[in-house]
Amino acid sequence: MSQTMTIKKNSNIKLDFYPIEYLNPKHVFMPIMDGYKLKVKDNSYVFKESVLMYTDNNQKVLSPISGVVLGVKDMKYAGGKTIPSLVIENDFKESVKLKKSSKKYLEKYNLQDFSDLLIDMSLNNILEKLENKNDIILINGIEIDTYFANKYFYTMDHAEEILEVVDLMLELFNHKKAYIALLNNNADIINQFYNLMGTYPNIEIRLLNNTYGMGLDEVLCKNLDINPITFSVKEIMDVYKVLKKRKPILEKYITITGDAVKPRSVIKVRYGTLLSEAFINNFDFASNLVDVYLNGYIKGKKINSLNLVINDDIEGLYITKKEEKNTSGCINCGQCVKYCPMDLNPKFVLDKKGIVEDKYKDKCIDCGLCNYVCPSCINLRKLMSGKDEEEI
Repeated sequence: MSQTMTIKKNSNIKLDFYPIEYLNPKHVFMPIMDGYKLKVKDNSYVFKESVLMYTDNNQKVLSPISGVVLGVKDMKYAGGKTIPSLVIENDFKESVKLKKSSKKYLEKYNLQDFSDLLIDMSLNNILEKLENKNDIILINGIEIDTYFANKYFYTMDHAEEILEVVDLMLELFNHKKAYIALLNNNADIINQFYNLMGTYPNIEIRLLNNTYGMGLDEVLCKNLDINPITFSVKEIMDVYKVLKKRKPILEKYITITGDAVKPRSVIKVRYGTLLSEAFINNFDFASNLVDVYLNGYIKGKKINSLNLVINDDIEGLYITKKEEKNTSGCINCGQCVKYCPMDLNPKFVLDKKGIVEDKYKDKCIDCGLCNYVCPSCINLRKLMSGKDEEEI
């Protein structure tokens, strides 16, 4: 059994207390995925929240802004993907064609109303998970990267909303138990939940140590020794907003932090915004030479361009002063084996020059910890997962 690892944080890297909002980009870029049919034409006007594209099985993509369709352009996304994307020029009017009335009480929803609304608001993926036959639901409230704070802002002051939604999901879909996983050092958030727990007998709080990887679903479930349906706190708050306000999810939080950026902050952005635009208008590099890591320093990948479209695959940036890593031979220290959260042996894969059975490498969750702990700076991660550290 591997040991868990506590990442020692740089005490000088602290986030601003209040998040920034950047909700009026000049353009948004909405990916046209396989199976989607466009509902709009070039030069046509679109309202905010209107349907841009759809599939035969009723999945939809909604516009996060109002404005004019300029056409289709190939755009870069996280993971090095290039996807044809619908380009919409913002008219900054936030025009909505049809305003829907809010619903006062969540308990008024029956299964049909709940399901129909999630489909209407493009939360099909959440509905599909809820329809799985499993007694246990797990809500992951733990950040993957120790310097990021997106989940903090989805969770802080929202304990009651999260508990309401989880309780409703248990009732409507006949799941028996729900666990909400939180770090044991978040006293304010823990107290907010504990003050309300008496009225939710089927929901339990699980407190975890602040060790790296606990925010990854695979590691969290392994430590809790359960095999549940897993949701993030963002997904739960998305459901709450849809049920309570009957509005689609058009924005998200991402974190911009590190020792070579100013300010350091969580920022709320619209889906489809260019990461470069959000950065240029709100942040600046604090060093002439920097390394930029997409989605965190350990699990994230080094990138050389911010021209990426923000979607659910982007959680933030960690920006540090340029590092020179000199690779040397393995010294057989055993650190990679000691700390692998999935009990794998990167040294074994190194000795085999990456040529091992796929079923062994398939267990790798690409967390990046083997690279982080290696004193010889060997790219074990590439051997384990087949993915290089530098992504774009």
